[in-house]
Amino acid sequence: MCGVKRNLLPARERAFSSSEIQEAAGLSYRQINDWDSRGALPHDRDSERSWRRFSVREIFVVMVCQDIHRRFGVPIARLEFVRSSMLQPDADHLSEAIRRMALLGVGVWLITDLEEVFVMESELQFRDLVAANYLGAENEHGYILVNLTPLVNRLLALAGDDKTIKPHGRGYEILKELKAMTEIQSQPELRVLEAIRGKDVQRVELSLTDGRVVTIRTVESLDSATDLQKLLDEYPYQRVTLNMKNGKVVHISREATEKIDE
Repeated sequence: MCGVKRNLLPARERAFSSSEIQEAAGLSYRQINDWDSRGALPHDRDSERSWRRFSVREIFVVMVCQDIHRRFGVPIARLEFVRSSMLQPDADHLSEAIRRMALLGVGVWLITDLEEVFVMESELQFRDLVAANYLGAENEHGYILVNLTPLVNRLLALAGDDKTIKPHGRGYEILKELKAMTEIQSQPELRVLEAIRGKDVQRVELSLTDGRVVTIRTVESLDSATDLQKLLDEYPYQRVTLNMKNGKVVHISREATEKIDE
């Protein structure tokens, strides 16, 4: 898959013609002239009479804008935000889309409100967008969602690469593996986490047999006002130490050992 990205790189050094952009973006020659007259067609040309030449990045920008224009009926003038976002000096959305498609084997999408929001992410990251409240009920924005995957593959074919990037789903396998590593899989694991997160716990020691937790020993520093009788009833194996001053308890520490049953 990495070869897909490598094979495209030489194409970045060459310029593409108007006929090639017609094929890639599905624009007629008349539409190209119309876009050009509106200042909506990024390209290099030495003079008005010379041929228009396009970089691979510029073609990708035109393809994305044309896709939004065709599918959603967005006027060309309203696509300026998308164009300027993709043509920033340090931006290379095409390379990033290729990298994610090849590495993760999933689709890459663009979400934009045509005014302020421009986010390109793989389909795996859309759960994070939801978590970031992009689609919250209080959000008044409306968004356009564009699948960039077929556009990238079409451009790869135009650049002379006969390999499209097929979805292989490795990204979902990685997510599954990470989830399995972070999920609580047993009651002993849950009890260990509870012990670690205890606000008064200073130290946690585990005893294991065959990789299985059999005891948890905790050392806690407790408030002097703690109910001692209740404290003593909590664990069958524990040691409670009282520090006293002038006949009053000023500090309580406890070492408790808990046996863990599966």
